[in-house]
Amino acid sequence: MSSQDSILTSIRTEAERELGRLERSVGTHLARMEGAQQELTAWQQGVQAALQSTMIDAHQRLEEAAVGNLRSLGNSLAQISDKLGSVDRERQVVGEQIDTLTQKLDAQNAMVRIWEHRITTVETQSLPSGTFDGRVQTMENEVGRVSDYLLALDRHLNVVDARLDELMASHQQMQRDLRVVAWLMLGAMLVVVAVVLFVLLRA
Repeated sequence: MSSQDSILTSIRTEAERELGRLERSVGTHLARMEGAQQELTAWQQGVQAALQSTMIDAHQRLEEAAVGNLRSLGNSLAQISDKLGSVDRERQVVGEQIDTLTQKLDAQNAMVRIWEHRITTVETQSLPSGTFDGRVQTMENEVGRVSDYLLALDRHLNVVDARLDELMASHQQMQRDLRVVAWLMLGAMLVVVAVVLFVLLRA
């Protein structure tokens, strides 16, 4: 019996020793797994924080870009509005000049008709030929000068009309440019809003 007890004791001792070794090995593996899990958790938290920070920065940059685009759009619209106002004022001034020149031209035409009537009246009078020759010649000279002046006014009026046409064409082009710029800025704003919404939804 003592031999059997010795064998059983030896087997029990060896089993306990092996069990202890297994427990220590399992504990070591569990400790390593726990450390790895902690490292993985820390890494996940770091990645999440980095992503959140990146998304916040991207959102802030998008907001700043949107605000900058809106300010740029406002400045562009203000500049275009100033240009249109300047063109309108210049067109108004040119229109007033044309009205003034037209009034002068009408007055000069009336004067020419008066002088022509006077000359016709003098020429039809049955007076000695030498009596009114000097006056008639003076009147004819005056009528010639008035006619030259009227021609000069007419040429100037044509130049003013051409300038007014150019201003009108420029005004229309500015209006078309304003519409194009407004549509482009609206498209850019829609793109920025879509990107911001996409980022927020992904968050």
